[in-house]
Amino acid sequence: MRLEPLLRWLLSDQPRTRPGPEDLVIPALDHLRLEPVAISALERRGEISRGSPLAEALTPRLIHQAARNLELLAAGEELLAALATRGVDACLLKGGWLLAQGVYPDSAQRYMQDLDLLTRERDRP
Repeated sequence: MRLEPLLRWLLSDQPRTRPGPEDLVIPALDHLRLEPVAISALERRGEISRGSPLAEALTPRLIHQAARNLELLAAGEELLAALATRGVDACLLKGGWLLAQGVYPDSAQRYMQDLDLLTRERDRP
């Protein structure tokens, strides 16, 4: 599946025809890690409903991503607290920071597989 039609479909403000059959779209979304973007865009435009084949395919992936993100954030908070007790100033960057600040109303909307930390150069080994 070509990337451009897939992105045009996801990023449009108006309902659009899906760029291909579900058996091609779903693996493409998975491969590109765009499931959160897809479900958010489709819900916003009213193009997806609970129980639809696309929702049924994407929902388990979103639940997994939400759980993973919450686990990462908890680990990040624990790590920041441990660093602080040792006098090391650190903060989350990128996706971790955005999630911690509540930029995403649903933690599944941001694909994340790790955390990025910023520390002062003097605190690095």
